[in-house]
Amino acid sequence: MSTDIYQHDKRSRKSLFLSSIEWRECREVVKDYMEKGYGFQVVPPLQYVSSEGRDYLIYSIANLAHEMIHRGHEVVFLKKRGVESDIEYIVREIITRGIGIEVREC
Repeated sequence: MSTDIYQHDKRSRKSLFLSSIEWRECREVVKDYMEKGYGFQVVPPLQYVSSEGRDYLIYSIANLAHEMIHRGHEVVFLKKRGVESDIEYIVREIITRGIGIEVREC
């Protein structure tokens, strides 16, 4: 899978979309965007990713969120109402590190 990273501007809110699971290549770009106050989304949803890739991605997102929170950044995960997601697993990974996190339904 090739990594497809692009900036998306929707209602003046910028997000970084990752269309593959090649997180190792994306991590520094994501970190840079988060430091600038941008958000990011993972596309496609994690349920379409292999279990090994999903576990690695969840762990990586949790580690990155943990690091960003310690640097004083706000990290918020948005969850579509009534839609199953992997956010709970990511949040659980972060909470096990003793960090508070906010999940907002949208």
